[in-house]
Amino acid sequence: MGKKIKNPKGFLGALILSAPFFFGCGEASSPTAPSLGPGPVGPVLVYAPTPRGLSPAVWRVGFLDDGLCRPEGAVYYLPPPQVEGAKTVLETVLAEIEFLLNHKESLVVSATPPSGGVVVRVLVTPGLTRSGAPWNGGLTQVEADGNRLDGGPCVIGGATIQFSRPEILLHDRNLVMHEIFRSLGVGGTLEPPASGLMSLPAWPNPGPNPEEHRMLLERYNYPSGALWAP
Repeated sequence: MGKKIKNPKGFLGALILSAPFFFGCGEASSPTAPSLGPGPVGPVLVYAPTPRGLSPAVWRVGFLDDGLCRPEGAVYYLPPPQVEGAKTVLETVLAEIEFLLNHKESLVVSATPPSGGVVVRVLVTPGLTRSGAPWNGGLTQVEADGNRLDGGPCVIGGATIQFSRPEILLHDRNLVMHEIFRSLGVGGTLEPPASGLMSLPAWPNPGPNPEEHRMLLERYNYPSGALWAP
């Protein structure tokens, strides 16, 4: 059964492929212990309660449709070959994200699709639309496999990032970083009055705000497939 999810910013469309289912710099603090609860037909679900010091609203931004979803293994980003400078931009932003995440992800720029690993295609799509209307910015569609109802893992299998103009990819560093986090399973949007990398509109400061950064790190203290809890 297919399901598409799109954020208000137009950055994410997530395709759930299987049947019933479902980040300053520093180390993450000790997480709140995951909690367990019965599912609707008996299976035990794993919940990820909001870590101490984070607001439930910011914690929820790190989940994809309320489930914690991540890639497994290296993630390979394929730049658009027709855009000169795209490879350098992606290499720079990916290196910064790896640093922000304390190298919990391996993010690689590749000119050709690898034989293994997760592939994220980065495209420039003139005439890009969202919900049938012209869209000036970025859109990310994520493929995620998992079973939300039996507590199984949710794994990012691949993604496509589209930018409406090459200038956005080459010069809007925050937007590029935003889209890359989307491709790693960060599915929520930071709502007003809060402002940060994952908000609408994206804030002007470089990178995530401090609370977002903690959220991005704390995601790795819980198992894939864990469900959001306040």
